[in-house]
Amino acid sequence: MGQRAGPPAALTSSITPSRGRITSLAGTHDLLTEDYWQTASLREIALNELKPFAESRQPRFVLLGPPVDLSADLAVPVSMALHELTTNAIRYGALSVPNGYVEIRWTVDEVEGGRKLHLEWREFGGPPVTEPQHQGFGSTLLRRVLPMQCKAEVKVEYHREGLHFRMDAPLVERRLVPAY
Repeated sequence: MGQRAGPPAALTSSITPSRGRITSLAGTHDLLTEDYWQTASLREIALNELKPFAESRQPRFVLLGPPVDLSADLAVPVSMALHELTTNAIRYGALSVPNGYVEIRWTVDEVEGGRKLHLEWREFGGPPVTEPQHQGFGSTLLRRVLPMQCKAEVKVEYHREGLHFRMDAPLVERRLVPAY
């Protein structure tokens, strides 16, 4: 699944933050276009972000969760959040060292009036974590955009042993265009 020799050179040198975000969005848009701009698989979104770590002999990430399709309104911000978390892990966290790895888990819970996605990102084996002094675009996206745009509850914890991100967001149940 992943790679233990550190981040690929292409991840650390040639991609600017804005170019990486655009590439990430393009990948999610490709997934949504396959379903007439309706839904995209959460697993495919995560794999799209972690693709550079998928072809190694030793695992660098673990994905655990049931099949779930996200509406476009949720898929785009979730893919952006996973992109920012991946970028942070490559620069400072678990994916910046040979033995670090990321675990992404999700569940879908039945709640009154619909279903809710519970998503967790946990980093293991990276350098010691401390809360950053500067809040950049990624932090703003996680802490402000997801709650406002997706009605998500978000928690970011900087545990010494690794970053832990949690999100609970309602799932949209009704497709705007019928399935073909």
